[in-house]
Amino acid sequence: MIALRQAFAAAYERLAARAGLLDRINVFPVADGDTGVNLRLSLAALHDVTSPAALCRSLLQQGATGNSGNIAVAFFPPLLALAEDAGPEALLAACAAGSRLARGAVLAPQDGTMLDVMSGLAACSPEQSIPDILDRLAGAVRATAHMLPAMRQAGVVDAGALGLFCFFEGFFAAWSGDEGLLQAPGARFPGLLRARLPEAEADPASCINLTLQGQADAALLATLGESVVARRDGGLLHLHLHSHDPEATRAALQSVGEITAWHAESMQTATLPPEAGFVRLLCDAAGSLPRPLARQEGIVLLDSHVICGGISRPETLWDPAVIYAALRAGQRVSTAQASQNERRQHFQSALEQPGPVLYLAVGSVYTGNFAAAAAFQAGQGGQSFFAVDSGAASGRLAVIALMAARAARRLADMELLLAFVRKLCAVCEEYVCIADLRYLARSGRISRLSGLASGLLGIRPVISPEAEGVRRLALAHSQAAQRDFVLARLRALAKQGRPELLLLEYSDNEAWVREAMAPQVRAILPDSELQVAPLSLSSGVHMGPGTWALALCPRLGDR
Repeated sequence: MIALRQAFAAAYERLAARAGLLDRINVFPVADGDTGVNLRLSLAALHDVTSPAALCRSLLQQGATGNSGNIAVAFFPPLLALAEDAGPEALLAACAAGSRLARGAVLAPQDGTMLDVMSGLAACSPEQSIPDILDRLAGAVRATAHMLPAMRQAGVVDAGALGLFCFFEGFFAAWSGDEGLLQAPGARFPGLLRARLPEAEADPASCINLTLQGQADAALLATLGESVVARRDGGLLHLHLHSHDPEATRAALQSVGEITAWHAESMQTATLPPEAGFVRLLCDAAGSLPRPLARQEGIVLLDSHVICGGISRPETLWDPAVIYAALRAGQRVSTAQASQNERRQHFQSALEQPGPVLYLAVGSVYTGNFAAAAAFQAGQGGQSFFAVDSGAASGRLAVIALMAARAARRLADMELLLAFVRKLCAVCEEYVCIADLRYLARSGRISRLSGLASGLLGIRPVISPEAEGVRRLALAHSQAAQRDFVLARLRALAKQGRPELLLLEYSDNEAWVREAMAPQVRAILPDSELQVAPLSLSSGVHMGPGTWALALCPRLGDR
């Protein structure tokens, strides 16, 4: 058996790869399409095997979000207290303790949810085989399709229950070294993974996550709203609830203590992304494609990892403000590729759905992601999985992915789509404006000597990440000079024909990009589609604070 924390990391990777599926079938307690996102966010600390268990428990407490995320976080502390070489008896005892904690954290626990999977684990004995344990848990998941009205009406299993099952399926497979235990969710739960979404509510509730320094008894909590989950951490009370009157909720809690953290978000009924056409599209998150836009276009993003303060997290789960502040303070921040298992889980998850899969990888000169995908493709016989080395990084990859996703809805042939994508890779451009070369020097992308010299000279280069590596386009001495260079390139392009798509990217300078750059770009190209998005963190870590960029797809003519 491998160490417990390593098995948790593998389990998290299996769960994370199926987060999109969980979002699509999420109908309880509200059909807001975020169960997968919340579990992925809330349990991210389990993926970092290098952090001490105590730090992992602390990060879980801090990171919990959403109904499912808060319940899951309440469950795991006893498991994180286990020794790394714990056996089945200790593991199942910890699961029983975690089940009691999770059920106790829910003000009004209901059967037909992830609590049933926790109870199923608690009822297992060390003498049972792992396949028998998984069969028991799968039965608990299937039963949720018939227990609550929301699932019966939608025709699906509970998303939180399925998420926890995927986690433990991955855990037991890794722990025992038997990948034969893994099955596609569609095979285990046939006919129960396509939701009929309800009509949108006229007055949706708000999902509230907060931390209270003080005491709040059960009687008060019962008056605050629905789906209340309460976790105590020393003198702090972590609360999750759904309320139609957030301000009344805030006032009630302020009467018994101090609110030290507060986040409220309206829970609109989820809308499914458009049909992706005949192909499932995957793209590296390093391509600066925001998750909401990716979901809207039916694109699945694959994270690399950012390491800051000794903590490793998928890049889209970090708060960018934290990373850029750390960089400015001179702290060590680095990036790392996702593990081979993590990549494989995402590829397999995409193949579990109908149609072939197209993966757009960051240029192979920058990461080994394409090499991992090419090896996976070879193992599939090249019939259902296709990987493309985009040669791009940051925003140019985002533009390629967006144009490819839209083309996939009108094309019905993989060869035609691949030819179109290769054309995109050849013609799309990006101008990256670096504010301070010292960050590229720190990350080893350029020599420290050249980084120091450029800092002394005040050089602000404009570069282009291309298939052969980074190409220098211009050397400027001010942000204004960089701006003028980019705008001049746009004016020249405008004379050749309207670009199809433009993407403006910002680091920690969003206000300047939106208020100063975006209007000037629109003035030159008023009829082109313009998106404004954050620079991917795996790019921002190397390029540094103050960086901004413009990526574009030129007019392609007759396609």
